[in-house]
Amino acid sequence: ATAGFNSNGGVPHWQEVYHILLMLEKSCQGSAATLGWQQGAAVQRLWHVLLRQLLLHPHLWVRKVAGRLLGLALATPALSEGLLNSSCATNTAAVAHANGSCLGHSSSEYSVPASAAALLVYRQLEADVVDEGLCTQAVKCLVALAKHLAAQQQQQQQVNGVASHAAVNGHHFAGSSAENATVEEASDSGSDSEAGLQNDEQHLEAADVAQAATGDGLQLQHKKAEVTLHGLIVRMVKMAEDTRYARQLQRLAALRWIAAVAAAMGTEPLLPHLTLLLRPLYRISEATGNNKIQQQAADGGAAAGGTSEEVRVLSEQVLAHLRTLFGSDQLLTAYTAAREAVRAARAARKTAAARKVLLDPEAASRLKIKKGRKKSEARQRKAEERRRQRSSRSSGGFGYKAKAGGKGKGNIRLKGRG
Repeated sequence: ATAGFNSNGGVPHWQEVYHILLMLEKSCQGSAATLGWQQGAAVQRLWHVLLRQLLLHPHLWVRKVAGRLLGLALATPALSEGLLNSSCATNTAAVAHANGSCLGHSSSEYSVPASAAALLVYRQLEADVVDEGLCTQAVKCLVALAKHLAAQQQQQQQVNGVASHAAVNGHHFAGSSAENATVEEASDSGSDSEAGLQNDEQHLEAADVAQAATGDGLQLQHKKAEVTLHGLIVRMVKMAEDTRYARQLQRLAALRWIAAVAAAMGTEPLLPHLTLLLRPLYRISEATGNNKIQQQAADGGAAAGGTSEEVRVLSEQVLAHLRTLFGSDQLLTAYTAAREAVRAARAARKTAAARKVLLDPEAASRLKIKKGRKKSEARQRKAEERRRQRSSRSSGGFGYKAKAGGKGKGNIRLKGRG
């Protein structure tokens, strides 16, 4: 399962892995309890290997079956709670004393955090070789994992609120105790009580700093291998803004994810991220004006890059769906903010480019030559794509055509003959 490419450019033993996963998929479809988390360490290790290794297997078929198995696991609450249980233990380790438990479930060494699983599925979707089936399944898994990340974020905020409230109560209790002590004691011992109160406050502040440092250390430790809800949204938004022709399937999948996650999670968790979610929709609307749509239709679509008609139609559907969920007023406010953010970023890039020309003309000249070379290569790819499209359309006649106005077999003549 962990083998890469061999000397011949193929993936060794992928057939065995593929057929084993197919059998496991059939078993899960028949009864999810067959591979339930309560079956023991062997089954738990199987799910761990599937998430950590098989989701990013070099062979496309193996990745597709692994994604479908993950979808079945996420659709089964008893299995998903055990599989993603360590996410709760990881993110609340620094403040576990505030509530004393983690959703009431026992953790396992084979559990995978929801943040790590989301990043693995995103990398699967980001791969160079994908198809429609893999993109559809990845969108379903990312929607389910986004719900877990939102619940995890809400729980973390509640735990932090309880911890901060307990710290504030501790400060007030220490202050009231010191005040009562000064009233009961003699006046000459008042200075000693004030000194003790200051020492208690210093100890509490030191404990808060140590607790914060511990939490930051845990976050830095898992930062590279995990992603938060905001990080997942940022990655999907960038994928939806990718105009490369080779990334067309991923771009459509990202737009579908935006619509699906809004319907699955509701408006409240996504309201702080609404401006970010509307950014690719504004870019698509801006790139597909009336004149640009006519030009792309005449050219046969975006062959080497740009925004195709399919992307434009899907973006309009997603925008209408978000308007239904969030309401016209909130959507208009967020859409305006997204437009201003895009324009501000564009103006900043132009200013930085102009400054670079003044400060380093040679580097600016090299960059201009590089951009010109990329545009030339893009035009060549687009012309090649047009030639392939014309040849595919003309090859349907098998090399012969009928005379104008003629009927029957006798009027069929070959090309190039009189």
